[in-house]
Amino acid sequence: METKLKRYTADRIAFNHVYDQLIAQNRLTSSLLYVFIVFETHDFKLPLTCLIKETGLPKQTVTSIVNKLSREEKIVTLPDPTDKRSKILYLNEVGQEQTREVLTELRTKELKAA
Repeated sequence: METKLKRYTADRIAFNHVYDQLIAQNRLTSSLLYVFIVFETHDFKLPLTCLIKETGLPKQTVTSIVNKLSREEKIVTLPDPTDKRSKILYLNEVGQEQTREVLTELRTKELKAA
């Protein structure tokens, strides 16, 4: 059992290093990486409330990321046609391309680490 625990700990450290490296190389934050992952799983379009819920990040953090992506012209925010109080977020082509590049690199590094 002790050997398995040591192996798990070593693997966990290796994967954390992969994420830390990717984040640093791409000038990201771990929060932005989570946002990219959630956007990809929703085909780059989802309500703000869903993004907050699925990332598990504080609302203020997600809102700051959305505002940053908006300033960088990578995201479009539109009212939800079914609920005017809610917003639908769309990653545009620039945002989608960055997300695909980062997540492809992440998956490649994950496979090598595994």
